[in-house]
Amino acid sequence: MVEDEYVIPSVLQNTIKRLAARRGVKGILVCDEDGLPLQSNLPQSDAERVSAHVAALIKKVRSVSDALDHGKLQSVYVEMPRSEIIITPDETAGFTIVVLKERLA
Repeated sequence: MVEDEYVIPSVLQNTIKRLAARRGVKGILVCDEDGLPLQSNLPQSDAERVSAHVAALIKKVRSVSDALDHGKLQSVYVEMPRSEIIITPDETAGFTIVVLKERLA
């Protein structure tokens, strides 16, 4: 855990454990709106780099969503040939969950 002041609620900790145990999941990251990693099973440098990029991406996607007036952003999916990234921001709680997983055939 990077930010010692932030305590991940037990319900969220249980969700993270369940997600991490799923087949194909390579990493779980929880970051704040400023792009700081709060909890992760990734190496520290990867967690910091991914958190910063995710925070910037969420800001951009929210602005697109607002411009289109299509409602509140729920999730962002990024698909690559061998892997996927699932990003789920929680504006109310002030954090984002990122799941890095391999694409399953």
